[in-house]
Amino acid sequence: MPQKLAASAEEIGIFSKSGEKRREIIDNVKRSKDTFRQLENMLNKLEDVMLLQCTERDRSELIAYLEQKAAYHTFLLSDITLYGFDHPHQKVFAERTESGKITGVYLRYFNNLILAGDPPTSDFVRRMKEEGAETVMGPAESVRAVGEALGLLPRYVEKRLLTLNTDHMLLPELPGVQIANIDNAHQVHQFLMEIPAFRQMYASVDMVLNRMKSGEGMHMVLLQDGKIIAHANSAARTRCSCMLGGLAVEASSRGQGLASALVSSLCRQELLAERHLSVFSELPSEHCLFHKLGFEETGKWGGAEYQISRHKIA
Repeated sequence: MPQKLAASAEEIGIFSKSGEKRREIIDNVKRSKDTFRQLENMLNKLEDVMLLQCTERDRSELIAYLEQKAAYHTFLLSDITLYGFDHPHQKVFAERTESGKITGVYLRYFNNLILAGDPPTSDFVRRMKEEGAETVMGPAESVRAVGEALGLLPRYVEKRLLTLNTDHMLLPELPGVQIANIDNAHQVHQFLMEIPAFRQMYASVDMVLNRMKSGEGMHMVLLQDGKIIAHANSAARTRCSCMLGGLAVEASSRGQGLASALVSSLCRQELLAERHLSVFSELPSEHCLFHKLGFEETGKWGGAEYQISRHKIA
């Protein structure tokens, strides 16, 4: 890579991947005792890759790239759609080859770093850590690669990513199911606070209100005598996909198939808007209600809290 470009990259925060990749190739060749000619051929085929911070002018190209695997990239698509490129707590980066082809997209929103495509360089991840990123998430293979490069991933969780594209296996509508709105947002929040696993995730009623007002997602509830006994919601809505979450049934009403019926109603609403639905699951398929409703495994999703290793990364 030309010296002038390398110098300017340091000044404006652009990261070159070619240097790291060249070192990796050289190390591999040394280990395998390949000849110098083989090494030369491999390096000649390597195209420089640059990582630049994105602006509004990159929107359509980023969306097109991410929608190729919308189920994997729902969070990225939603955050770019909702918050764009000027939000004080969000930054979007794209990795491009010399010919301009996008090979990776990385988004930092508050303390979360979300990956798409090829894993980012170690230098880039160091910078995101310095700017406050505490967690990294994305396709499992990318998150694992980041962990290996940094030398330390103390807390790593891998889940199955399930996707629904058809309503053929959904259950019939259940009486008492309705879409929650801002008038009963406080009731929804109160129900969620009774579920220990959701107390931190839905800590504020404003979080529920904001999702309803912005259209980021839909909260669906099952009422019995005016009381919420089951809840599920969609989130991270885009024009072609969304995530499902917040599924809970009060203790005294469990074991009656209410969760499956409520999820069916929510899925049916989102499918009418031509959105593919995805959900994370840690359960094997034979015990997973989503699998029984027609969800199929798309791949694996990884998430971890990461730290920068004290050891030098070559």
